[in-house]
Amino acid sequence: MARAEVTQRLQQSAAGAHASGLMSVLGAVAKAGTGQVSIQSFSYQGGTLQLQVHAADVSALDGLRAAVSGHGVSASVQSANQTKSGVDGALRVSAGGGAG
Repeated sequence: MARAEVTQRLQQSAAGAHASGLMSVLGAVAKAGTGQVSIQSFSYQGGTLQLQVHAADVSALDGLRAAVSGHGVSASVQSANQTKSGVDGALRVSAGGGAG
C-alpha cells in the first residue's frame, strides 16, 4: 500500500470514530428525552458533548443527567444558575461510563 493510501485510510477511520462518538452521546441524550429541559446549544470536542440547557428547576436538570447516564454514557452537571424563569445549566456527556 502506498503511503498516501495508508494516510487516507487512517484519516477516514479517525473521522468515522469521531462521528461514531458524537452519535453515541447524542443518541443517549435523545433516548433520555429532555422533559422539562430545553437544549440551548451544544458543542462536541474530544469525545465530550457540552450542552447548554434551560430547565424548569435544578431537579429537572439533575433528572436529565441521571436519565442520560442510564444510557451507557457518563454525564455530569457542570453548572446550574437560577434565573427568573428556571435554571440555566451546563451538562457534560462523554462516551463510556454510566455514572457521572
